[in-house]
Amino acid sequence: MPSMLVLQPSPSADWVTFALRRSPPCCRSLSDPGADSSPSTQIAAVRKPCTSLRNIRDNEEKDSAFRGICIMIGVNPGGVVQDFIFFCDAVASWVSPKDDLRDMFYKILHGFKEQVGEENWQQFSEQFPPLLKERLAACYGV
Repeated sequence: MPSMLVLQPSPSADWVTFALRRSPPCCRSLSDPGADSSPSTQIAAVRKPCTSLRNIRDNEEKDSAFRGICIMIGVNPGGVVQDFIFFCDAVASWVSPKDDLRDMFYKILHGFKEQVGEENWQQFSEQFPPLLKERLAACYGV
């Protein structure tokens, strides 16, 4: 079995820069507010990785990928709006994320809800399958 190279930032490294450098090309448009924000770019930036990650059991690689996605959402929140439901679904796939990652999810979910307002959040969350809606409510209070 081939060994896997694990990149670790130095203690003095800028974590955001490090994460963005190692992010897959499909996610890079999220990190660049000036990047093409067409629907096809947004789909490639969020939909594909989130759809893939939702089917992977909790592990270090999934943790690392989600941290990168969360950092990129923080840099360019508008890059995820079109496909936020895919992010929600992928977040709900976690059985037991580490506390700091769970906090990142909480802040993103509540930030989105606050940004769109209660009425719009209700309309948005009505499209969730019942299990997704229940899981997000139980785990993150949204």
